[in-house]
Amino acid sequence: VGGKLFATRSVWRALTNVAKPLLGRRGANGERCQQNFLYELGGSWQQRADFEGQFAIPPSTANSASVHLLPFLLKDLKPAYKTLVVTEDDAVLLFHQQGRLMWTREEALASVLEAQFIDLPLSETDAKIEQEFGDGNANILAMFATRITMQLCQLQSLLLGLVASLSGTIGQPEAGPSSRDLTRDKFGFNKVILMSTAAQKLFALDNRNGQIVWSQHFVHLHPVSSAGTKKLPIFIQRTTAHYPHPPRCTVLGKHGSGNGYLVSVNPITGAILDEQELSYRVQQASSLPFLDDEYTRGLILLDSELVVHSYPQSSAKLVYEHRNTQYLFTADVSTGYLVGYSLRPSTPNKLAVETVWTAFVQSDGQKITQLATRNPLEHVHSQGRVMGDRSVLYKYLNPNLVAVVTEGTDSVHKVASVTVHLVDVVTGAFIYSANHKRARGPLHLVHSENWVVYCYHNEKSRRTEISVIELYEGATQSNTSAFSSFNSRPGAIVEHQSYVFPSSIDAMSDTVTEKGITSKHVLLALPSGAILELPKALLDPRRPITPTALHREEGLIPYMPELPINSEHIVNYNQSVARVAGFATAASGLESTCLVVAYGLDIFYTRVAPSKTFDILKDDFDHVLISVVLTILILVSYISKRFSARKALRAAWK
Repeated sequence: VGGKLFATRSVWRALTNVAKPLLGRRGANGERCQQNFLYELGGSWQQRADFEGQFAIPPSTANSASVHLLPFLLKDLKPAYKTLVVTEDDAVLLFHQQGRLMWTREEALASVLEAQFIDLPLSETDAKIEQEFGDGNANILAMFATRITMQLCQLQSLLLGLVASLSGTIGQPEAGPSSRDLTRDKFGFNKVILMSTAAQKLFALDNRNGQIVWSQHFVHLHPVSSAGTKKLPIFIQRTTAHYPHPPRCTVLGKHGSGNGYLVSVNPITGAILDEQELSYRVQQASSLPFLDDEYTRGLILLDSELVVHSYPQSSAKLVYEHRNTQYLFTADVSTGYLVGYSLRPSTPNKLAVETVWTAFVQSDGQKITQLATRNPLEHVHSQGRVMGDRSVLYKYLNPNLVAVVTEGTDSVHKVASVTVHLVDVVTGAFIYSANHKRARGPLHLVHSENWVVYCYHNEKSRRTEISVIELYEGATQSNTSAFSSFNSRPGAIVEHQSYVFPSSIDAMSDTVTEKGITSKHVLLALPSGAILELPKALLDPRRPITPTALHREEGLIPYMPELPINSEHIVNYNQSVARVAGFATAASGLESTCLVVAYGLDIFYTRVAPSKTFDILKDDFDHVLISVVLTILILVSYISKRFSARKALRAAWK
């Protein structure tokens, strides 16, 4: 209950004050070290120089950055030591004097830059069934024999699972995750969490227990800088749903030379599919909205010379065919310009960009600090809101809308301010702008469906405030099938409201579900270590000060400027999560449940149900009672049928 705390950074202290190192030497690759140290014996300090140890660093870690001896005295007053090794990828290892590895801590998990949930693959039995249906040339007898074999295997797996549960293997210590364990469950709860870190290392964690499935260190993969923050973006190019094609994830960074650097891995096994240094500097990267023949979602890369590239190269033809529907934009923090581009052919089968629009947003000494787009894979179930008079207020669902935040101090009045712009990056149209005087960061932003939620610090009132913006089309919907930024439509109806929050905020995100039916909640990470699940209904800009009968019919909550921190909405309960830097959320196989991982100094994983678990039976559900009732109903119906037949027969003979 309350999720699982996966990793916590520790503070190292001296283990002994009886012996101290004098000088040391670290061998190449950290495999051999020699250390002289003094130790106290009989009231006098004596020197030993004959300690030389050898240890083997695991292949999953990098070369050692520093080696430290931890000397101590045994019970018989003989000097001994342990070796503490810190590697270049922030791994801490402790070796026994004989070279035996005692434990390992992956401190790189305290510097996670981005995280993504990866679906697990099908089991061997389910994969064979998928292969059976995918083979159109197989005959009926062979398919029937394969189906019987698969059902026998499923029965065997069920019996083995029952035997394992009855034999008490649940109470045994958990072993490391194996390839057989990493299979998809029927509810979609079990996933792999792929993480990129500032230590140039990738991790895959099992969300069931937090164990490391695999890790890889890439020496030349450096984080890129975006709006003053380090990032290592992860692009999911192919999921596990396309058997027999393996899943594929690509991490985009930069080489030490400044050029782009790409690493493609199998997120389940950790196998490196591709690793290459690009011959250009990457200015912008985005995923394609369609798949190629191998179910791969390609990447569009825009270099500093405004030349368009595709990755992998096999998707270049597909990009060229859809060039008229693809648009790019860049945000230059140094100059303050937003620039939109369209794709045009430069040479046969090659593309370049053409400037469509330009906008300047850094006025009055402000700088671009935040950019937020909608999740391209987000599902919106309801296209509008039902009003109290039974009319419909349709949402303004623009997939090309980007929220741009600028912060700074006015050069004339020396007043800090925060400005939020909602920009259509295809046409360059400013849909809405809001300016907050005497306000500053830290600012966090969430953009989902037709709303934007952001927080800032009000310097005048010395408090944290949360603002919410919602956009609507009106009583009529302009286009029910597809959205185009070039279609003329009336201006969006904007609802904007602010609230007072009693704490500062470290990170912010929103919940996602498979079909978008479940109510939205906003996740807030607080400096106290709590993670608050705030219902979106409280962040409704249409909350009235004096509610009318129509407002009550619609179910709107009366407006109150203060947002409470309800202890029942703290998802981590008493497990404090220190210095949360961000969230990663994913939908499960159940519409009611959202998977959440918070990363920072700690890593915390849990499941949340914003609208309660309406599609799951409760733990105290009386299965025996319902089984007895159904059995009685079946027997009564069968007996009634017999009596009815006998009565009809007697009536026929009269």
